[in-house]
Amino acid sequence: MEKRRGSPFGSTTIEGLSPNRVRKTRFLFLIVLFAVSLYGGLVTVYTLEVKNQKKGEIILRERVSPGEEFLFRYTHSVEKTPVEGIFAVEKEGGLRMVETRFPSHGAGLPLSAEREPSQEGWFVYRGGDRFEELTFLFSSLNHPLLRFRHREMSLSEQDGEEGMLTFSVKADCLVVYLLKKLFPTSRWLL
Repeated sequence: MEKRRGSPFGSTTIEGLSPNRVRKTRFLFLIVLFAVSLYGGLVTVYTLEVKNQKKGEIILRERVSPGEEFLFRYTHSVEKTPVEGIFAVEKEGGLRMVETRFPSHGAGLPLSAEREPSQEGWFVYRGGDRFEELTFLFSSLNHPLLRFRHREMSLSEQDGEEGMLTFSVKADCLVVYLLKKLFPTSRWLL
């Protein structure tokens, strides 16, 4: 009995197509698959990640573009007044402080801020400082809040909760970004 060598992909004949045509179609498919994989490995995607370090969970992971801004708001622990920071995504993947606004001076707030009549007398400190990662220690008394793309999100869930938030911009290739979207809790992708 004669042994026939077959294709590792199955039968080389498809109803209505010659074996030569099937091989060409498969080869073209592999070329397209290779090109898409290569493209996905070369394209850089930036994501804004907000992580609760104490719990080890990512609260937000959103695709961003350089220049895009978000607002981080919290209640000052001593003054009990709101503090707002506006940050922008940098082209190289970091964060840049655009400005910090607050109604009264308190511990840890910039002394060189000027009063802005348009902000109901709030002090405004024009930034420019660049951060690879922004860290914020919080308790539920601070009421940390993120405003991003017309959405608001509370960053502390329970009364009495304490923790540490980190804000960072991650640069991943398109393939890794898509894997992180498909498997958001996978430890090896974090």
